[in-house]
Amino acid sequence: MTGLKVNVDWDTIDEIFEANLLHMYTSLLQEKARYKAKKKLKSWEAEDLEQFERVTSAIETLGAYAVYEFDKKVKKYVKQQLR
Repeated sequence: MTGLKVNVDWDTIDEIFEANLLHMYTSLLQEKARYKAKKKLKSWEAEDLEQFERVTSAIETLGAYAVYEFDKKVKKYVKQQLR
């Protein structure tokens, strides 16, 4: 049996990448907010929050480079998720 081969054009790849980046970013923002709302964090939660900060920053950098108007798309994506 041979593997399944799927051809995907570059525009579709860009759209998938953008959607994934937006989803990861907003998910991290939600997790950060949830952790920050706690009065006292356990040590592993504090470590997680520190990692969330680093990853969020990295996604912002990558998004600004790879996604046209990333900051505007984040705001639009968040509004859609709140509906």
